Amino acid sequence: MCEGSQIVVVEVNWEFSGDVTLEADCRGEAFTVESGESLLVERERDAESCRMRLFVAGEAAYDEDVPGYKRVTLTVGPDGEVDVEAVVH
Repeated sequence: MCEGSQIVVVEVNWEFSGDVTLEADCRGEAFTVESGESLLVERERDAESCRMRLFVAGEAAYDEDVPGYKRVTLTVGPDGEVDVEAVVH
């Protein structure tokens, strides 16, 4: 996928009250996502891949090296369960 395309989106249901953190190795940082908010990580160059780890209430909920031809949406439900939707191009 090209520069500026989505690698991952994290959406947190407004009813969820725990901590949600996304670690993106390709950015060298961790992002906190509050209840009712979302976070988008875009590619900074064509076909960029990135290892993503999502922690929900301190527990690992998702861990994948997202390749340059894939985009992922992670939705944290009110109970903390994570729904994963992936699109491969």
